[in-house]
Amino acid sequence: MNYKNNRSIATLLIATCCAFAPLTTAFADHHEPAQTLTGKVQQFYAKLSAGEFADAMDMLKVGSGGFVAHGMLIEIASEQVKQYAAAQMQKDRDDKGVSLSLQPKHINIHPLGEGTAVATFYIQGTVSIEGREEDEHFINRGSLVFTKDGDDWKIAHFHVSELTVEGEED
Repeated sequence: MNYKNNRSIATLLIATCCAFAPLTTAFADHHEPAQTLTGKVQQFYAKLSAGEFADAMDMLKVGSGGFVAHGMLIEIASEQVKQYAAAQMQKDRDDKGVSLSLQPKHINIHPLGEGTAVATFYIQGTVSIEGREEDEHFINRGSLVFTKDGDDWKIAHFHVSELTVEGEED
């Protein structure tokens, strides 16, 4: 092969790469929220487990709300409510010796368009309370709705429900 043919092949390769570059960028952008939000789900539950309640509450968007495992509806109407919720969790941890171990499992991210996605997963957890002989172990279902807030993703809605097995007695 001579220099002229090598130059033609190089030009063809560059043209091909440039033609497909927008497609690979779009593909990467489509998967970026899934990787980022999987990490956000893990980070949220790691902060709760570590007792970093204020940091976990900062991941919630003001105006968010949802249901926790035992059916209680929580609404985050203001920054003050986030601070109060974090303080109450800290008080339970300090006064009652409550500690949590929460592990999200099988996280699936479902993009719903630009700037919105839903994470669905299971939460394998343990609640320990000082003075109790046995810890409480559980598996719950969870979902978090994320919305883009500037350059960051915030939790706009949350839902946790108890996973029950058919025929299980209370």
